Amino acid sequence: MVAKVTLQKYLQKLDEVISTNNTAAAKELQSEILAVFESEFDGLKRELTNYSFIALYSDGKTGQTRKVGGDVDYIKDAHILRARLQAELDKIEDSVSDSRISKPSETKTHKLFISHATKDADYIKELVSLFEALGLQEDEIICSSIPPYCIPLDKKVYDWLVNEFQQSDLHMIFALSQYYYDSAACLNKMGAAWAMKHNWTGILLPGFGFSSIKGCIDATQIGIKLDDTDIATLNYRLEELKNNLNHEFKLRDMSHAVWERKRNEFLKRIHDIKEKRNEEESEINDDKEEHQPVIGLQDVGKIPVEPAFLLVYAAAADGVIMRIDVDGVPPYITVQGNKKFMADMSHRESARWEEALDMLIEWSWVKSHGNKSEMYDLTGTGYKMADILKEDMEIDTDNSPFEELKKFDS
Repeated sequence: MVAKVTLQKYLQKLDEVISTNNTAAAKELQSEILAVFESEFDGLKRELTNYSFIALYSDGKTGQTRKVGGDVDYIKDAHILRARLQAELDKIEDSVSDSRISKPSETKTHKLFISHATKDADYIKELVSLFEALGLQEDEIICSSIPPYCIPLDKKVYDWLVNEFQQSDLHMIFALSQYYYDSAACLNKMGAAWAMKHNWTGILLPGFGFSSIKGCIDATQIGIKLDDTDIATLNYRLEELKNNLNHEFKLRDMSHAVWERKRNEFLKRIHDIKEKRNEEESEINDDKEEHQPVIGLQDVGKIPVEPAFLLVYAAAADGVIMRIDVDGVPPYITVQGNKKFMADMSHRESARWEEALDMLIEWSWVKSHGNKSEMYDLTGTGYKMADILKEDMEIDTDNSPFEELKKFDS
């Protein structure tokens, strides 16, 4: 089930492109909406002018078709998509209304929900350990990165999360970082918590400042900055959090001496993780300086298959590569037209194609679309290299990537 806040976000975006009559923005937004919702809603492309074509022929092996004809009106398509998403939102709101009537808030289970980016799992593990030391039990914590607090086996991610937001009295812990704001899944949960009026506490991970807080939460609400140079204030804020959780969850308080030891151990581990990240980032930067990417025409044969395929198929479409980050599953890499490169949704396949995208970014053949980290546009050099690679590797983009990749299997 799609989160209500996700639908609301895209309805707002559709209203903006419709009101401004911005065809280019409508075209881009259509691609994003289809990538996010097509697997959720049957027939989402139906009646869209962008998909009202006459097929000249069909490849029996791959099912791919070469299409021509038909006038595309992206603004008209935006109206059609808006009506469809609004209908789905109405269904969710009716469901939420029924749930509120049937289950009073006083019967809800009180839980601590740690909303965080997957890339910050090292910090989150230490945060969970601190909450465990305070006495929080297994059924009182929700944290997708740390077993056994993660989403149960065989559960549908969005269905399970929607149920928790509706049926539980949640205290949200927003573990804020740049990775958090780069994740659509994290922002969806932030919006859902705000819409349901759940209590929340902001914890700023090292390297993230109060001035960077944005979105639907109140940036003026006092939070905890884990690398605050004012140690006295940091210690005081952590003790406030401890006391609040003790009261909310009716925990047995620990002595001041034990608390100080647990708190100091926690802060030392957070500091060690920060230092380790800094060292790794420094090593990566040093390595980049020593090993410049191969971008010369004479080195075309040295370019790995994966980034080459990603670039060539993106150039054959609309020149856009999408990185879709959905909570509970590995990031998914695709291009316009939903050309699939990943054989499955495993972490191995995700890492394979994320690395390919990282190479294209490093070589400046693609660039981030505006302030988003989910969409990447080919640069002028990227298009030139795509043409060269397509010819040199004899890639037929009328075939699926899976079919063409078989030529390069060793």
